[in-house]
Amino acid sequence: MKTRMAEFFVRDALAAANARVLALALAGVVVLAGCQNPDGPADGDGNENNTDTTAPVLSSGSVNMTSEDGTTVTVTFTSNKAGTYYMVLYPSTAQAPAKGEDVETAYNGGVTGNTKASATGGAEANTAVTININGLTAYTAYKAHITVKDPEDKYSSVYTPAAYYSPAGRLIFYISTSGFSSGGGTCHYLEAAPADIEGSHKWGGDGTSCSTETGIGAGAANTTALAEHSHGTVSESDLHEAARACADYSDGGDDDWFLPSKDELNQMYTNLKVQGLGGFSSFYWSSSQKDDDENNAWHQQFGDGIQYPFDKKSPRSVRAVRAF
Repeated sequence: MKTRMAEFFVRDALAAANARVLALALAGVVVLAGCQNPDGPADGDGNENNTDTTAPVLSSGSVNMTSEDGTTVTVTFTSNKAGTYYMVLYPSTAQAPAKGEDVETAYNGGVTGNTKASATGGAEANTAVTININGLTAYTAYKAHITVKDPEDKYSSVYTPAAYYSPAGRLIFYISTSGFSSGGGTCHYLEAAPADIEGSHKWGGDGTSCSTETGIGAGAANTTALAEHSHGTVSESDLHEAARACADYSDGGDDDWFLPSKDELNQMYTNLKVQGLGGFSSFYWSSSQKDDDENNAWHQQFGDGIQYPFDKKSPRSVRAVRAF
């Protein structure tokens, strides 16, 4: 008898529950089993809401010179989320804003202090943004600091593009406001060829001392001297293969390329390779002989940045550079 009564009780309870669900459905209320969103939490935090709480992420940025003296540039970047961008341009020696809110604050402060240019506008998701800037100081290195604020007022981290391109679209790795002597003239920039010269190359001239220098601006003169240096013979060891490869190189109509000096090579490592730019390999020759050592010249390990003299007969990678 008790079992029979329990069955009636369960049946009546289920009937009442079904009736309540039906009534809610007829009233336009959607009832989900377990009260869970069938698409899952939109923001991945385990809470039941449809708000994406992730901040925007910026990438693919660069500063691109559009004039030979660097007074006009374009800044480009991409955001994975739509929102409002804020950009401030500082000299490269100035301290970057710590967070996205600071970039907006700097923008609102106008062009004063460290801020040499600023801009704001709309950023569409996964679409490149290009900002044109003019009136900058000639021959000066600048860095762009960018943030994007999405519709929920979440800021991206401060994004500072490392890539700085010349008007020819090549990576610049050294800028001098005062200028330096190179190839018989005064230059302000060093740019790298887009890729290594094909193959491996010996430094050459083993057994003969060559007069070279190590400083910034020395690479062009070193290369000219080495490429023309035959030591009175035409044997393979005397051809200074690495220097000749750079002297014979051409890109984009420019043919005034050279093998970088020891110090120029290190600038290329520090400002390109360390930043993940340039697609470099491992060991590179410079155009600088080790003092008066007739058997060794300076090369650099681009894995750890160490420079040391090495046997001139050893083949190494070569990346041509250019001054302007």
